[in-house]
Amino acid sequence: MQRYILIIDDEVDLCILVRSHLRKLGYSVSVAHTLQDGILQMRLAKPDILLLDNNLPDGTGWAKAEEINEQFPGMNIILISALSSGHTFYQTMRFPFRILEKPIQLADLESYL
Repeated sequence: MQRYILIIDDEVDLCILVRSHLRKLGYSVSVAHTLQDGILQMRLAKPDILLLDNNLPDGTGWAKAEEINEQFPGMNIILISALSSGHTFYQTMRFPFRILEKPIQLADLESYL
C-alpha cells in the first residue's frame, strides 16, 4: 500500500522539490501552504506522515502540532525549522517527533520516513 505524505509549508520551491523527490520514492504526496488548508486536507484523507513547517502565513505549525497529534493519533509528524535554536522548545512537547532543519537535506528526510 502506498504511503501518503502531506507537506504543510509556504515555501513553494521547497515543496516542489520535496514532493518530486518523495514521489520518485513511491509516496503519494499532497501540499498545503497554510495551516487551515493543511488541516482540511488531513480531515479529508488522513496522511501517514506530516511534514509541518513552523512559520506559516496563518500561524505557527508547532503551536498546532500537539493538537494535530491528538486529533490524528499515530501520524508521523516531522517538524521543519530554519531555526536550530528551537530544540529547547521541542523538548516540552508531549509526543514523539523529529526535527528536520532547513535547508532540508533529502537524505536526512529519507532517514526520517
